[in-house]
Amino acid sequence: GGLDYLEIVLRNILLGFLFFGVSFVVIYISWGGLQWILAGGDKQKLNAAKSRITWAIIGFIVLMASYAIIGAIGFLFRVNLLRVAIF
Repeated sequence: GGLDYLEIVLRNILLGFLFFGVSFVVIYISWGGLQWILAGGDKQKLNAAKSRITWAIIGFIVLMASYAIIGAIGFLFRVNLLRVAIF
């Protein structure tokens, strides 16, 4: 029915956001690591790399917290919004 379709659409949207979020975290940590390696002792470049890695880790924590919140909401409403499904 209509509610099953809505659940699938919501699930796929949420999982898409989580997938892209984790992808960006991996890219930012890699970018920060590369900046760190290429800093060559320059304190300003090293601080920029540390900042990028720190913000990437904070982003990852936010993503995992949102994953837990979505799981809790799904548990309360008895829908599994974190299961991958293709219609």
